[in-house]
Amino acid sequence: MRRQWSGASGLKWALWMAAILLAALALAACGDDDDDDGGGSGGGGTDTGSQQADLNLQTDGQLTVGAEFPVKGFLELPIDNPKGFEVDFADALAEQMGVPKVQWVSTPFAGLFSPAPKDFDMAINEITITPERSKVVDFSVPYFDANQGFLIKKGGPAEGVTSIAEMKDLLFGFQTATTGGDFINDQIQPNEDPRQFTTLGAATQALANGQIDAFLMDVAIGAEIVKERGDEVDMTGQFVTNEQYGVVFEKGNPLREQVNAAIETITADGTLEELQAKWFPGTEDLPDLE
Repeated sequence: MRRQWSGASGLKWALWMAAILLAALALAACGDDDDDDGGGSGGGGTDTGSQQADLNLQTDGQLTVGAEFPVKGFLELPIDNPKGFEVDFADALAEQMGVPKVQWVSTPFAGLFSPAPKDFDMAINEITITPERSKVVDFSVPYFDANQGFLIKKGGPAEGVTSIAEMKDLLFGFQTATTGGDFINDQIQPNEDPRQFTTLGAATQALANGQIDAFLMDVAIGAEIVKERGDEVDMTGQFVTNEQYGVVFEKGNPLREQVNAAIETITADGTLEELQAKWFPGTEDLPDLE
């Protein structure tokens, strides 16, 4: 049976329904405002996900870095949990760019700045910026200044030698594809052809064994070699070459711009200076050789 409403009751019912409808409309409007505010806030904040979307990374959320391990003070094993100046440097870059993870990839040194396609986003491995290398890869702005250290075998023919003129009769060694080898061949020009070694460890061992008389290597790297093998080798001076290290990218990689901005930031705020003081104290006291 259908219930009949009186006039007064019908008016109350109508008013009650109108109030419910108004309340529902108000809640819906509030919900729309909340959604709009939330979307606007997310787009305008420093969202790391949004920041990463703008980066040209091989793996999302990960900065993949190529290097040849190990290099004392710069890149120390194990590769899955390394330590060193360049490890801290890469972490600082990743933090500036909003990337939560850094993954290192072991790569032969000469392959880091070859024109071949790379399986990493960038290479960080004490790579000196040179015009020749810049023809096939792109470099970041410099992040480290480096001169060439003169390492000798203690008690060997190079002990007491202080000038290029006295170095002509020495048997030199150098690591393949390093600027130390270029300096030996172009500037020192020894009478005997220098010996070439594929790795830093092999060259260091040859010096310690007396198979070569002297070895040219970047000062900071040489300082770590002496720290580890000071009973056998020494670094008695440096050639001021005003070299600088840069991060390496494949030609045209747009990631270079973001890395440059990150380097400039950590240079300006003192982070880079703190890292150099932490890992390489005392290398500024070497006598200059000519």
